[in-house]
Amino acid sequence: MAFYGQTTDGIPDRGHVLFITALVMVLIASIFVAIRLAMRVHLKEFGWDDLFLVIALVASVMTTTAINLAVVHGYGRKKADMGEDIHIAFKWFFVAQIPYKVALGFTKASIVLLYLRIFITKSFQRVGKAFLVIIVAWTVASVLVTIFQCIPIEASWDHDIKTKQCVDRDSWWYAFAGINTVTDISIAILPIPPVRHLKLSKRDKIGLGFVFGVGTLF
Repeated sequence: MAFYGQTTDGIPDRGHVLFITALVMVLIASIFVAIRLAMRVHLKEFGWDDLFLVIALVASVMTTTAINLAVVHGYGRKKADMGEDIHIAFKWFFVAQIPYKVALGFTKASIVLLYLRIFITKSFQRVGKAFLVIIVAWTVASVLVTIFQCIPIEASWDHDIKTKQCVDRDSWWYAFAGINTVTDISIAILPIPPVRHLKLSKRDKIGLGFVFGVGTLF
C-alpha cells in the first residue's frame, strides 16, 4: 500500500485519473452547494449549517487545487519519471491533506447543525451539541497530527532528510479512516431516535430515516 510521500514504482501513471476525479467531484459539490444556498437565501433561512457547508466547500477547493498541483509536478508517476520535481509533488500532496481534513470536519458539523435546526427537543439538543464537540476535537487533532507527523515538518515530503522523528504513517491512516467511518455512521443514525417519536406511520418513519441516512452518506 502506497501512502502519500511514497513512490509507486512498477505502477502505471495514475496522475491524470486523480486530477480529473478531484476536479469533477469538487465541481459537482459546488453545483449542489450553490443550489442549496440559493434556496436558503430565497427562503431567508440561511443558517450556521449553511455557513459551515460553505467553509467545507472552500476547503475542498483548496484540497483539489493542492492535489492537482501535485499531479502537475509528477505525483502519480513512477519515481524514475518524476525528476527534480519529486519533492515539490510530495509537498503539494502533503499540503492537500490539511484542508481535506478541515473539509471533512466542517461537512460533518454542518450535518449535525442541520439536525439541531430540525429536532429541537432538549435531549437531542444535548446529544447533538456533544457530538459537535467531538467532531471539532477530532478535526483539530487530525489536522495537528497531519502537520506535525514528522519533526522537522519538511521531512514529511523530503525523504532525503535523515534526522527526523515521524509517526507510523500506516497506523495513522488506518486510525484516521476508522474513526472517520465511525463518525459517519454515528451521524447517519443520529436522527433515528427523534424520527421514531414523530407522529407518522411506520412506513413514513422508515422512509424519512432512509432519506436522512442517504443524505448523510452522500
